Amino acid sequence: MTIGIESSSKPAYGQLAWGPAQRHIVVSDEAGLVAIERLLATACATGDESIRVYVLGREHRIGSPLRASTASLEVHAEGPGFSSALSACMDTAPAASRLYVAGSESFLSLVRRLASDRGLAADTMLAELAGSGARRAQCVHCKTVSDDIAYRAFDCARCHVTLIVRDHYSRRIGAYQAVVLHPSDPNIPALRQELL
Repeated sequence: MTIGIESSSKPAYGQLAWGPAQRHIVVSDEAGLVAIERLLATACATGDESIRVYVLGREHRIGSPLRASTASLEVHAEGPGFSSALSACMDTAPAASRLYVAGSESFLSLVRRLASDRGLAADTMLAELAGSGARRAQCVHCKTVSDDIAYRAFDCARCHVTLIVRDHYSRRIGAYQAVVLHPSDPNIPALRQELL
C-alpha cells in the first residue's frame, strides 16, 4: 500500500431531481446533457417558465428533448461567455432559487466556485457527476493544477515528479490533492494504469 489514498473528502453526488424553489437554474456541460434532459422530462411544480438552462458545449450536441422543452435555454461554446451568462443569472436570481448541475467533475467545480463567489448557499446546489472519472488535480509541492487526469499516478508538468492523486478534494481550489511518490515505489506502473 502506498500513500493513504483511502482517506476521502470526495464530494458526494446524486441524481438530479426537482426541489422547492422560485427559480430553477439548470446547468450542464456536454457530458451532463443526458442528466438534464432526464430532469427536464419530469414535471417541475413551478412550471417551465421558472426554469433557466445554461449549457457549455456545442450547439449541434443539443438533442431534440432539450430543444423541445419550453424552458429558457442558452448554449455557450466557450467558457468565458458561459461563465459570464451564468454569473449574471445567479446575480439576479431570487433568494429562493435552486441550482442543478450535471457534468464532469472539473465542470462541477467551476460552477460550484461561481455559485460560491455569488454567495449562493452550498445546500441550494444539486450536482450529478457525468462523463469520465477524470479529475482536476493540484501538485501539493509546486501548486500546479492539471485538468483531466484520468489515472491514479501522473507526472507533474512543472516539477516533473511522479504524483499520486489522493481522494482528498479541496473545495477552495476545486481540485484533488496529488502528492509525490518515491521514484523507487514498486506500485508506480500499476498506479499509472489505475483509472480514477
